[in-house]
Amino acid sequence: MRDLPSNIVELCGSGTTGCHGWVHAHPAEAERFGYIIPSWRDPLNAPIRDWNGDWWWLLDDGTAQRLTQIEIIEWQSDWKEES
Repeated sequence: MRDLPSNIVELCGSGTTGCHGWVHAHPAEAERFGYIIPSWRDPLNAPIRDWNGDWWWLLDDGTAQRLTQIEIIEWQSDWKEES
């Protein structure tokens, strides 16, 4: 998949330090929070959780759209079924 704004997130640290290190040390949790996206998943269907606990859709035009409460519940339900 091409690098697009919808599948890129900047994290502090390296692959072993900071947020980037945490993501690689905890891949299942990182996937649940949208920091890692499996190659088979469409990044436009994988929201990301920010440091405030808000969930966002990252869009290919470089913008982000906050999920509604209903979207969060539906996405978490779907994620649990896939896991």
